[in-house]
Amino acid sequence: MKAKKKIPSNNKGLSKLPKDVRNKMGYMKEGGKLKVSSKSVGIDPPAGHHWMEEQGRYYLMEGNYKPHPGAVKKANFKLASHSK
Repeated sequence: MKAKKKIPSNNKGLSKLPKDVRNKMGYMKEGGKLKVSSKSVGIDPPAGHHWMEEQGRYYLMEGNYKPHPGAVKKANFKLASHSK
């Protein structure tokens, strides 16, 4: 996938288009690279669900947490932000 182009500052109409239209044209809204922090945050599942971890990815499953292979109490996600 090609990197999206920044919206030129002299093109006021382009920034008013819906995001999906701009994306199809190859433009981004805010732009910049994603900064991934070394910090992470643990997220509890919604009531009546539990997290499953498989190959570093988290999946939300129905049913309360009970210890079994792949089940985790919290999903740990890295914090990220856009450069400005």
